[in-house]
Amino acid sequence: MPPRAKKTDRKTRRKGSAAPAPTRSAEPGVYLSYTLRGYEDGQPFVRHMRELDRWAAQAADTLSVTLSSTPPPPLEDGDEDEDELPVVVTTPKTKIPDITVELRQSNSVFIGGQIWDTSFVLSCWFFARTAAGAVDVGGLRICEVGAGIGLLALALAALDARVTATDLASVVPILQGNLDLNPHIVGATAAALDWGDTAASPPPGYPYDLILACDCIYSEVSSSDLATCLDRLCAPGTVVWVVSEVRNESIQDAFKRSIEPIFDIAFRDIEEDVTPFLPEKLRSHTMRWYVLTRKGVDRTGVRCARM
Repeated sequence: MPPRAKKTDRKTRRKGSAAPAPTRSAEPGVYLSYTLRGYEDGQPFVRHMRELDRWAAQAADTLSVTLSSTPPPPLEDGDEDEDELPVVVTTPKTKIPDITVELRQSNSVFIGGQIWDTSFVLSCWFFARTAAGAVDVGGLRICEVGAGIGLLALALAALDARVTATDLASVVPILQGNLDLNPHIVGATAAALDWGDTAASPPPGYPYDLILACDCIYSEVSSSDLATCLDRLCAPGTVVWVVSEVRNESIQDAFKRSIEPIFDIAFRDIEEDVTPFLPEKLRSHTMRWYVLTRKGVDRTGVRCARM
């Protein structure tokens, strides 16, 4: 067990940020591996990865991502990760099938056309918690806001959720292309969603059990539109999870001010509820996990409120 946190660490955890990672388990667990392919200085490259490297990932043209309950084979000489420490998490309660997702990305559109680290983290968390029997998204109607190239949406669909993956109209062709690239995964639909378009009808699948926004807090200006969008999509029984890498506290504060009049706000404890279920090389990722429910709504019997 990790040592008792200092008071400063407790304050951080209440706010939802990452804290020092717990010690390594000696048991087998859940593993992430992904392969990057692209061109660098006119030459093709292939890189095999086990840890987060946003710059390397975003420089690739394609990604092949695998989530598994069993360790990947050892990396060969010349591969990216030199540290071959096991990425152990926790013993799965049940063996679930591996998830492999093929993705293409593009830097020709805004930030939505590339992979972001928190989508790796959340995909691993859902896989690990499903394998442990602690989370079941099967049959849930999930709307992902800002789905980007679709890794998380496809991972959730592979776990039997019914997912509506949304992003700006300019990103949807990339998103839809990646859904089409994975015909073995069914249950995900792509749809355009402009956060600031208050007159638009909700995307397909409404009302939703769970709304997910992954790495969508990136500017003070957009945080208000995001809050308005979440308000519009949130039915009385909907739970909203907003999970964001913490890059700038002022932007986080702006988002919190925007949602305070609309939602009851709680935070998932990163150290207790998230970090232990991630591959070790993902545990240093600093993020905040907002859990939002509409003010004044009785959450008794709401399935996602218990996850």
